[in-house]
Order: sequence, then structure tokens, then C-alpha cells
Amino acid sequence: MGLHGLVLAGGKGARMGREKGAMLHPDGRSLVRRAVDLLREAGCIQVVISLRTGQIFEEKIEGVMIVRDEGEGPLGGMIAGMETEDADWLVVACDLPRLDVATLQGLLGFEDKFVSYRSESDGLTEPLCGFYGRGALEVLRSSREMGVWELRRILDTNGCRILELVNKRALDNSNTIDEWIRMTGC
Repeated sequence: MGLHGLVLAGGKGARMGREKGAMLHPDGRSLVRRAVDLLREAGCIQVVISLRTGQIFEEKIEGVMIVRDEGEGPLGGMIAGMETEDADWLVVACDLPRLDVATLQGLLGFEDKFVSYRSESDGLTEPLCGFYGRGALEVLRSSREMGVWELRRILDTNGCRILELVNKRALDNSNTIDEWIRMTGC
């Protein structure tokens, strides 16, 4: 089956004042396109973009599949994306402007069902840049059925291998325009 990639881009960006996925990275690409490109460079043979139902995404990116979730947040987006193929998945949020290929590749090569980095900001599991192996989908579905929506909790209670970041600040994200300007200079 090969490695698949999933870009989570269904957030409303309420604190940012706009959807983050269409925002331009300093390199000129939209955040979604940049995430797709990074996943491909990391070795993903297929990339899926998860959007919420009704969300308009006008950029055309060749060779990607678009899936829709029912506005269930990152967990719903992950389930919708991972249902497309029984595969190993690299999953990333679209709003990581410092993400790089080395950080993605650092998640690979383990036998664990879940592999993630330790967040630099709070020391906890960072589920929005992670490896989700075969069998992870069933755990995510089961958690949703039990009313457990917090991805950190799901990973931490299901044996997630937690790694230290290879490249510091690679998983920084911004939720407001001021944070975005400080982080990117744009």
C-alpha cells in the first residue's frame, strides 16, 4: 500500500479571522499546498486533504483526494481521511509553517501504531504531526464512539511512541494574525 499523507485543513480559523489553509507561506505557496508537497517529499505515495463539509477550497492540487468530515474537529478529519485507504499515514495540520521534511521523516521506521513528537510548548504529545500505522483507524473510531475526542488522550492511552523534535520549532503554529506575523514576518 505504501505510505499515505493526510493534511488536516478543515478548521474555521476563527481566531485568525480566516481559514488558515489558503494563507500564503513566505515561500509563496498556500499552507495546504506546502503541507502536500512536504508529505510527498517525505515519501507519501498518496495525499488526502480533509476539509469540513461545506468548506470551499478553490486551489487545485493535482493528484490529491479531498474528503469531508462533519465538523468533528481533527479527530473527524483524521477518520474521514484514513477511511480512504488501509495504510500507514503521516498526518499533519496545515498550519505548521516551520514544518520540514526531516521532521516528517523522523516519524518513520518504527513499528508502533502511533508515533508523535513531544510538544515544545507544553511537553505533551503533539498529535497533529504524527505517524498513524495500520490499525490506528480502528482505535480512532472506537474512541469517537466512546465520546473521547481529545487526540492527545487517545494517543497517550494507546501506547504512542513520543519522540523529541529533530528540528526545534518545526511544529510551531499560529492562531492569530499577530502570531503569524511574528513567526513568518508576513
